[in-house]
Amino acid sequence: SGEGLQQFVRAVARDEGLGLTEAEIAAAGERLLGVLERVKALPEWRALAAAPERRFEWRVSRVTEAAAGRLLTEGVIDAAAIVDGSWQVFDWKTDADGAGWASRIAGYEAQVARYAEILGELGQPAGAGRVVRVGKSE
Repeated sequence: SGEGLQQFVRAVARDEGLGLTEAEIAAAGERLLGVLERVKALPEWRALAAAPERRFEWRVSRVTEAAAGRLLTEGVIDAAAIVDGSWQVFDWKTDADGAGWASRIAGYEAQVARYAEILGELGQPAGAGRVVRVGKSE
């Protein structure tokens, strides 16, 4: 929080190439702080904060047999928490409003559902995946 968080988000903005000048990097850092504030206000964040076990940026993978051979599925779960005895997978999306959202949501929902399936296959108490939109209008 405070100045430490501001320095961190500026470093992230710089490392991710979100600006070329210090002014652009500072502006990108302010946008990131805005996203963080919106996330902190969400019920999903409160569930994460209250959960006895939680993970962030959790890498998962699985190998399955397919007609053409083995298929590797892998990804990174944005956030997950044990809620009521099972993992709840949260996938943060900052997509802008617009018609494109409707065309992307099905893919996002399939992605988080696969993450929850992978956890179940790994012997974890599988729950559900949830896309959490944190755009400016949310």
